Amino acid sequence: MPFVIKSLLQVLLALSLLSPLTFAAPPQLTATEQQWLQQHPVVRMGIDPGYGPYSFIDRDGTVRGVAVDFLQLLSEQLGIRFVLTSDLDWSGLMTAVRERKLDAVATVVLLPERKKFLAFTEIYLPTPLVILTRDTTPQLKFLQQLERMKLALVKGYSSSKQLLQRYPELKPLFVKKPLEGLQAVALGKADAYVGVLGVNSFLAHRNGISGLKINAAFDMTDNGQTIAVRKDWAPLAHILDKGLKAITTEQRDAIFNRWLPLQAGQIARLNNPSLATRLFPWLLGLLVIALVGYLLVLFWNRQLQQSLRKRLSELAQQHQEIDRLNGLLNAMVAASSDAIYVKNTAGIYQFCNKALTEFLDKPLDQIIGKDDYALFSRQLAEQFHADDQKIMALEKPITYEELAIRPNGETLPYLIIKGPLRINNQLVGLFGIARDISELKQTQRQLEHACDELEQRVKDRTRQLEQTNKELETFSYTVSHDLKAPLRGIDGYSRLLLEDHADQLNEEGQLFLSRLLAGAEQMSQLIDDLLAYSRLERQSLRPQKIVLASVLERVQNEFSEELKTVHLQAAMTSIELHVDADALTLILRNLLDNAIKFSRTSHLPTITIDATLSEHKLLLSIRDNGIGFDMQFHDRIFEIFQRLQRAEDYPGTGVGLAISMKATHRLGGQLYAESTPGEGAIFYLELPQ
Repeated sequence: MPFVIKSLLQVLLALSLLSPLTFAAPPQLTATEQQWLQQHPVVRMGIDPGYGPYSFIDRDGTVRGVAVDFLQLLSEQLGIRFVLTSDLDWSGLMTAVRERKLDAVATVVLLPERKKFLAFTEIYLPTPLVILTRDTTPQLKFLQQLERMKLALVKGYSSSKQLLQRYPELKPLFVKKPLEGLQAVALGKADAYVGVLGVNSFLAHRNGISGLKINAAFDMTDNGQTIAVRKDWAPLAHILDKGLKAITTEQRDAIFNRWLPLQAGQIARLNNPSLATRLFPWLLGLLVIALVGYLLVLFWNRQLQQSLRKRLSELAQQHQEIDRLNGLLNAMVAASSDAIYVKNTAGIYQFCNKALTEFLDKPLDQIIGKDDYALFSRQLAEQFHADDQKIMALEKPITYEELAIRPNGETLPYLIIKGPLRINNQLVGLFGIARDISELKQTQRQLEHACDELEQRVKDRTRQLEQTNKELETFSYTVSHDLKAPLRGIDGYSRLLLEDHADQLNEEGQLFLSRLLAGAEQMSQLIDDLLAYSRLERQSLRPQKIVLASVLERVQNEFSEELKTVHLQAAMTSIELHVDADALTLILRNLLDNAIKFSRTSHLPTITIDATLSEHKLLLSIRDNGIGFDMQFHDRIFEIFQRLQRAEDYPGTGVGLAISMKATHRLGGQLYAESTPGEGAIFYLELPQ
């Protein structure tokens, strides 16, 4: 009987988990999103096997967990078949999705550095951070209590990085994995461990770690897991978001209650002390001071009249503030390394700081009350007097550089500022500030010397580059002339032997000559392609206005013989471009040659050329129904000498697409392709306008 009751309870529990799944409204997908799903019905989903209870492998080898239950719901709602991969560690998952060997990963925290190769859904698995301590540790209430504790954190985890960024005053003890953190607390090596709530509870239960408790939680509600999708499949992230939003609250609660018996909302959170708690001692002190002040005021009110006391208090405060400001100003001026002085309208020194006394090598009492004639030579004194009169007449400051001569004969460059001095809008004299700029001048000379040296280096480098270009031109001529001359001889004599003396050769001899002739032609084409590839970097671009249809027509005429067996559809529009015609022709020639070559074995070879011009770019596509290729080799096909097929089956030099890619980069554009093996390929050319 107990067995029957237990079985009935398990059935009821399963029905309670499944009942909310029955009434979930399907997500509303756009036509574009539905089409995308039809084209991509299978998604290779990476699962972290060591992230229980969110994702883990149970004892019978089955992948289970919160994330797996959510994926099951998404699969039923969206009609996607998820192929789960659970045999990679975390770094392996990131590498696989970056290299597009996986399409998505089920549990990923959004970090800025991951946006370069991933698109993310919204957070669907909250992973709050909690603090685990020994059972005997008192309840923690404030963050300041953690500063005195040895805190275990997993090195490299995003949660650890986020925690230390938000609370840099914490002092961590790093461990390699969550289980080590729990063991460190249990064995007394650490006072507390910070980690994800669900993971900690799962690991402690599964590994039999006792004597620990969840003491408190961090107020980090934005910490959670998303589903991360490879960057080029960004539409899938939006579709999954819609699927996640369509999951009802009952469905979510059923999943969470199944795997997470304790929620973060049930745990006391650490906070900074409240404003009232922190200010209470100060408020109490201020209250006492205010009370004492009030009693003093009452006492003095009995002795003096209120109006007289208020006036005297105001005057005392004003004088005190003036004295304080004067003290600060005097200290600042005295400590300044700039020579500062004040003269009256008659040119008599009223004030100067220590820097001026050191420059003149005179004590203060031999400067104050004197004029320039008593301190400098007559020539300098007359110059200073003329400057002073000019400043007071213009009533505005002037700035200039001057070589100043010290009493010991040393000459130093100074930056001098002089200006009128007014008190209550009345001109009372002028002020002067002189700054020694010897080091600045030295730095300026060094900078000018460095600029001259850099300019000379640029000139030398330019000459070297010009010489290198000349050498490359000579090399190109040598290759095209001296290397191709023997090939032309081989080609010519081979043709003569085949045409005039074929009857004197047996079948094997004729075969050898045919192969020799084909090899010479291939070598000649390879030399031409290599020369074209090497010249692209040095060739000057000459952008001009061209009609795209005319360029396409010329390229088609070059392949008139090959196109006799190919059904070609080309939208000959009147699109006008501003681009280098030779570079564009080179790109189109190689792309069309590639399409003809790999579609010739199709039942009905078909090539479609289309082009659209927007405000900022041209998008041209060349589609064929040839053998296609696997997208994992996308980047490889644009590299020089890289081939995916045997040369015997599809002859060529392996340079054509590399030339097209290099020419596209010279034009500031992009060249890429889409393909499925056995279903042809589409090559896209984007050029800025």
